[in-house]
Amino acid sequence: MGISVLAITFAVFFTALAVVAASGADDFVDFLRELGVYKGIVQTFRYTLVLLFVALLSSVVLFTFTVISMDRHYHGQARFIPVGFAFLFVYSLMAVILSTNDTLEYASKRIEFSEAKKRASESARRPQAPPTTPSL
Repeated sequence: MGISVLAITFAVFFTALAVVAASGADDFVDFLRELGVYKGIVQTFRYTLVLLFVALLSSVVLFTFTVISMDRHYHGQARFIPVGFAFLFVYSLMAVILSTNDTLEYASKRIEFSEAKKRASESARRPQAPPTTPSL
């Protein structure tokens, strides 16, 4: 069960990562860098990617260990193994949820930035009224 859930979670995570990577116009990325937010977003995704990979790899290793143990009729598996896996599993799922939430916020901020940029360019194109001179 853990392997399939983590594999699906990997797909959801990469979808969120693709949204962030695809919507990164230079102006918007520069804006996020000025705010000091962009580095945090990238580090969060990097951390979550490593965490998901470790959780998936550990679930495959633990599954293989359990199958070999049962094949050799050894049923005394240590309790820390499923507890450790459960910790990695739940922690990685929470990290993916938070990263996906970051992606949704990133996308909404991208839309707000695009709308503000569009309004600014429209107001710059409008002709300015000539200054009026007082008549004497």
